Amino acid sequence: MASYLLTKRGYELLKKHIRQAEKRLSQAIRLKSEAGAGQDSWHDEGFKLGIVEEMMWSKRLGELEKVLSNAQLVQPREQNERVEIGVGVVIKDADDGSIDKYIVDGYLVEPEKKRVSVYSPLGKALLGAREGEERTMVIGGKERSFIIEKIFPPSIAEEKILNDKENE
Repeated sequence: MASYLLTKRGYELLKKHIRQAEKRLSQAIRLKSEAGAGQDSWHDEGFKLGIVEEMMWSKRLGELEKVLSNAQLVQPREQNERVEIGVGVVIKDADDGSIDKYIVDGYLVEPEKKRVSVYSPLGKALLGAREGEERTMVIGGKERSFIIEKIFPPSIAEEKILNDKENE
């Protein structure tokens, strides 16, 4: 069985997603039950919608519970020598010079918080890199290269990646 690397933050976020999925599943079951109370429930659109939503949320809940049961908690090391889980990283596109900033995380992704998963193509390319190194990845059949400009230790990664304007 595959192991899913999670930081403490990722573990708590996963548990939150599980609670939300449980709630949505419960709502779908209730919708189906209320809509199916009539004589001909198979012709009731609410009943059909309830069945579809129940199946969808049941599947999603199963997926999340599988991740939780195979989770391996990772404590990020306080270092900035190599890219690994927990660090912040500033990269420069080798072709156009554009700058992007990310926090490298475990299994879960939070794009709005600039968190990239180590399981994503970018995360895989970043892992183990040092400042000044050039790395290449393939996304959508296109090769992209970037240079590691700066690595921040976990204790200041969020501040530097989300709030710091100096590296933009």
